Amino acid sequence: MTVVLILEPRWDLGVFASFHSNHQYVERQTLQLSPTESLTTDQQRSAFQVPFGVVANYKLWDGKHFVPYIGLKAGTMFARNTTYYGVKGLYDKAWGGYVSPEIGFNIYPCKNKNWGFHVAGYYSYGTNKTYTLTSEINGQNNAGFRVGVIF
Repeated sequence: MTVVLILEPRWDLGVFASFHSNHQYVERQTLQLSPTESLTTDQQRSAFQVPFGVVANYKLWDGKHFVPYIGLKAGTMFARNTTYYGVKGLYDKAWGGYVSPEIGFNIYPCKNKNWGFHVAGYYSYGTNKTYTLTSEINGQNNAGFRVGVIF
């Protein structure tokens, strides 16, 4: 969710908050935990991310029905990474910095621009550092495509 305030004809400034989740199933394997310990199991790995902060958008061209822009979101992110195996699970959570540049456009079918459609591509990076059953996660990044309705 993003709430923006129009500062000048070309600039928007606001706040945002999001929720992202990623899940991966890992087939059964034997993991060497130490020189004297091993574990044979399958795993479900889950990553939950909650970034929030400020957003700034610059309109490249302010047309009647088509408005392309570039934007930047910056703030902080809470992340929780979990590895489920058998009936147990290990999780680690951390806070980190967050930055997300994006490029997109808005399409307004009506003259008054009360509502429209939103299309954007983005990349995001969080500095969170967490540990799972078999690895260390140092930074989390995502690339995505967003389509929605604006009003």
